[in-house]
Amino acid sequence: MAALGGASATGLAGCSTGSSDPASSSSGDAEKAAIERFVAAVNEDDVETATASVSEWAAGGFTESTIGEYTLDYGTLTRLDQSRAVVGDAAFQTQLTISHGEETRTEETVFGVSGSESDRYIVRIDATGGLIVGGTLLGLPSAFLESTYDPSATSDADTGVLTLSHTGGGTMPADSVYVSGSIVDPAGADVDVSTDGAALSESTAYTRFAPGDDFTVGVNGDYTVSVSYEKESAGTAIIDEFSRS
Repeated sequence: MAALGGASATGLAGCSTGSSDPASSSSGDAEKAAIERFVAAVNEDDVETATASVSEWAAGGFTESTIGEYTLDYGTLTRLDQSRAVVGDAAFQTQLTISHGEETRTEETVFGVSGSESDRYIVRIDATGGLIVGGTLLGLPSAFLESTYDPSATSDADTGVLTLSHTGGGTMPADSVYVSGSIVDPAGADVDVSTDGAALSESTAYTRFAPGDDFTVGVNGDYTVSVSYEKESAGTAIIDEFSRS
């Protein structure tokens, strides 16, 4: 399996979009071949090649028992401006059609590709609705979060309630989303998250954290709160961080 250079990514945002980069000196053939290899492996139920085609962040979903349930198809691969790559040496946007059993959906998707010229591999797969296979997100998390702080929501002048809302980007498994920081169980308020390091699935009824979802956090008046995504064998990526002083 290819390795992602580093176990942490900070300040990740939503799916990259934009025009292709006509000034690029590279045709992107090697990167496109890596995407083609991955898609072909999934469609041919080739777990070994599918796993070797991605980094740890984009791996783990397709197993011998799940890969046969999926078929992938994609349209034209459009190379994005390098400034929009976020993670990976190159980013390509396409319309990815995902068939799972009787369900078929088409999502605007960005593939991030890295590696040497002779060994290209996928480091991220950002589908608008999130590509979750067997409960595993394929790729680094992609989400926009917004915050609202209410100091009057508690009966203690030194605490308040922070509401965090998922306003755009992809869907993530809630059991892989963690909330950490100066978190408290405030008097006079019923909040979702009242302990440091809580998984969202333990604090809310969510099984997946998607656009339109929100949750409340009990915090000190001066707070720093981070929302992170953890993936076994890959590491931790900070989705966003909020602070007040």
